[in-house]
Amino acid sequence: MTNIINWMKTSFTNMYEILKRNIKIEAVMAFLLLMSITMIACNMEKIVESDNKETKKQEHKPFSGYTIVIDPGHGGIDPGKIGINDALEKNINLSISLYIEEILKNTGAKVVLTRESDTGLYQESDGNKKRADMEKRCEIINKEYLENEKTIVVSVHQNSFTSENVKGAQVFYYRNSAGGTELAKIMQAILNDNININNKKEIKENTSYYMLLHTKCPTIIVECGFLSNWDDANNLSSDDYQKRMAGLICKGIEEYLKK
Repeated sequence: MTNIINWMKTSFTNMYEILKRNIKIEAVMAFLLLMSITMIACNMEKIVESDNKETKKQEHKPFSGYTIVIDPGHGGIDPGKIGINDALEKNINLSISLYIEEILKNTGAKVVLTRESDTGLYQESDGNKKRADMEKRCEIINKEYLENEKTIVVSVHQNSFTSENVKGAQVFYYRNSAGGTELAKIMQAILNDNININNKKEIKENTSYYMLLHTKCPTIIVECGFLSNWDDANNLSSDDYQKRMAGLICKGIEEYLKK
């Protein structure tokens, strides 16, 4: 009988130790499971937070609500200035304007080009094609302004002079336009700091350019360089320089719109 009792005591003791060990193992397993869930939750929170930041970054459109009209001067039968290197102004104007459009397209602004190819804005039946072309450009611009008063215009051109020594980029504006004057000042400052480093130029008011007179919103004409100067003509015929000029013009637009 004593042996049986001792055996039962030993058995119960062994079972107790086994149960105790199992409880400890289960407790450890439960703790590890809880830690894993916590780590997964933290990582998920970081992923969601990162995704939210990326979404906000993608949604940031600095020029939302604005319309920017880019006007590549000349085109079609009108070549504009013919460079000392035989480059045609109309082609350079269009190339720089297309680069500007490429830069601005993700800023939230509505970007409008008055022409997107080597065509003039006139009908073959028009007697005075040059005037018809200018009228159509102003019509496009003023239509955009009527739809959205937060509209600005940058007309892209190239300059020329009788002396080959004259070079550099210069901005023209209509003196009776406060917005145009401010845009011209900002644009010229950027061009002076980056293009006209040793050849600073002042903005130039004008009261006779058809586009400056007949558009209702802030409008400037950017003469990117002199095709009568070898350095300017060769630079302006280069894709890299055209892209650089486009970037600087976009920087001027950005500085103006930030104000």
